[in-house]
Order: sequence, then C-alpha cells, then structure tokens
Amino acid sequence: MVGEFFGLYGLAGKFSAVTGPVIWGITLFVLEPSLGRDAYRFAVIAQLGLMVAGFLVLRGVADRPRPVERAAEATPAA
Repeated sequence: MVGEFFGLYGLAGKFSAVTGPVIWGITLFVLEPSLGRDAYRFAVIAQLGLMVAGFLVLRGVADRPRPVERAAEATPAA
C-alpha cells in the first residue's frame, strides 16, 4: 500500500512538472503581445491559482488513519 502512495506521489510530480510550464507558456503566449512585460505577472498569478486549487483539494483529505490502519497498529509484532 505504501508503494501505491509513492507511485501516486511520483505521478503527481510528473504531472505538475508538465502542467506548470505549459500553463506558464500559454499564459505568456496569449497575453504577451498585448500586455508586454506585465504578462509575466499574470503568469505568476496563474501559478498561484493552481497552488490555491491544490490546497483546496488537499484540505478535504483527512489527516487521521483509517480504522483498518489503527487495527494493524494495535496488533503486537511477532
């Protein structure tokens, strides 16, 4: 089960390594002709928006162990 979570963690890292630069590039490609250097400010705001969205998603994740994990911790190791 731990391996599954590390796999998901690695997948999320690879996804963000692609998604962040793509959104940065699209934002600059669309806004730079009309805004010039100010387009970089909007690109930073777009990245901050992604961070806030990720925070809101993770806020809904419980931080306490599930009942199955508590039962496994309660059994003595042999």
